[in-house]
Amino acid sequence: MLRDDALGGVILAFVVGAITCALALFYLPDVITRFVKSVSPETRIEGQVTAPANTVLSKVVWIVRDFRELESGIAGDLMAERSAIEEQIRDRQDYLSHIHQPQDVEQAQSDLSEANAAITRLDDKYYKQLANLPEANRIERIPLDENGRFTWVEEMPFPEGVSEQHHWLFARAIRADGRESWALCEIHLTKDQTSYFNIVPKDFISMKAILHPDLSPEERER
Repeated sequence: MLRDDALGGVILAFVVGAITCALALFYLPDVITRFVKSVSPETRIEGQVTAPANTVLSKVVWIVRDFRELESGIAGDLMAERSAIEEQIRDRQDYLSHIHQPQDVEQAQSDLSEANAAITRLDDKYYKQLANLPEANRIERIPLDENGRFTWVEEMPFPEGVSEQHHWLFARAIRADGRESWALCEIHLTKDQTSYFNIVPKDFISMKAILHPDLSPEERER
């Protein structure tokens, strides 16, 4: 028969072995996953964002849905509403030039002032709509390094038979006065390969220019 101390040693060894096996089984899937990821090719984008002069980059870039048509729609709505108010202003100015009664003049001047104020408020109204577009169409957030570099790994599998996909990348640059310029660029990914993509200053356009595409380059900077 085994002595008590020998039996205790056998039991202890069995318990330790059982615990070791349990831990190995618990961590094995994670180890296998990490190993597979380390040896399997990745579909990834490595890029660099360079901001326009006198601006600072936001700390992130976003993968987004293409919202260029929505931008154009907002700009078109602004133009249509502005045109309607400008027509009212012309009508009221013309009316004001043909009346002489003090009471009528006072009312016409009040109406004209209100129409001019409405023109001033228009930009704020449509700037807010425009500013909501990136967040409303955001798919994924990618942090930027201090030097503007970023890396993004596409984790969703490609459909069967598809070797290339495209996404839209959004970057934001901010002036000291708070005004923003945006870059919205199409990026292409090739399955199991690393693609390289740069956003440069000429890719950015100010929000003012998006809302007022008819402005001259000088007016856009004011």
